[in-house]
Amino acid sequence: TPHMPDVPCVTPWRNLALLSWLLFGVQSLHRALVAGPWPHSGIRRIQRRAAPSGSSILQQLAALKEEDEAMEAEVQEDFLIDVEELRRRAKENQASHSHALREGAIFGHQPLFLMHILNNFREVGKQIGDEKFEGKYVDCTFGRGGHSRGILAHLGKKSRLYALDVDRAAVAVGEELAAKDKRLKMFHKPFADLGEVLKRVKVNGVLINGGFTSDAREDVTRGIAKGPLDLRFDQEAGVPCSQWLRTVTVQELADVFQNSTNYMNPYLAQRLAQEILDEQQLMGRSYRSIREFAAVVVRVSGTVERSEE
Repeated sequence: TPHMPDVPCVTPWRNLALLSWLLFGVQSLHRALVAGPWPHSGIRRIQRRAAPSGSSILQQLAALKEEDEAMEAEVQEDFLIDVEELRRRAKENQASHSHALREGAIFGHQPLFLMHILNNFREVGKQIGDEKFEGKYVDCTFGRGGHSRGILAHLGKKSRLYALDVDRAAVAVGEELAAKDKRLKMFHKPFADLGEVLKRVKVNGVLINGGFTSDAREDVTRGIAKGPLDLRFDQEAGVPCSQWLRTVTVQELADVFQNSTNYMNPYLAQRLAQEILDEQQLMGRSYRSIREFAAVVVRVSGTVERSEE
């Protein structure tokens, strides 16, 4: 047939050439897939069966299809096994997390980031088995022990956990736990003294979870959300905030506001400090409660939020 413009010329010989090229490509790809190397250790190699001598191209293609289907089935089986293993580990981690949450809640602490902490601590420690790991770690803010309990549940027998807190109520909880678990060492220290606590001990990981515990916030004697203006972690050290305000200058108080927030305008800090101390002088006494103090802050900053927020 003469070749016509814009009309493809297809001959039986060309069909055979295309089919041969396709078979060569499929065979090459299949050899590469079977030979590996596979990054997944669970996938097994499939041994190629020799094609019968004198077999046609269609028979060879059919044999390749059968082997491809067999390999796909094995890969899928291994994948499903791995998925089930991951689900099992996830359930175990969730159960451990829930247990730590319940234990911490009893003492007024909700460890919100325990899973992330465990994953990071596991990476920098020596793994033993699927879930446990060995190492030396620090909980700089023990609180009521929610995080420490979760960490101890995953530490090996030779591990050590150093816990610090300045809240005497927290230290009492920690000492009670340390009496039951010798891997825990409890210290009534601020984490600024961590070097003094550890001395020359090298640790794998350190946790600092700043802020008040839930029960400290609700404790009316501390004045965090309600009650007298105290604000101390350790109520046997230093002086209450109400007494401290009688001794500071405007600049010192403005510096505290700026150093404890990331967003306060320096001019607002100066004005707020000035108004707080002026109000204190007009009253002729110290601030009696956190609400009384917060009312001045709300008035100066121009917010409409409730004073306890």
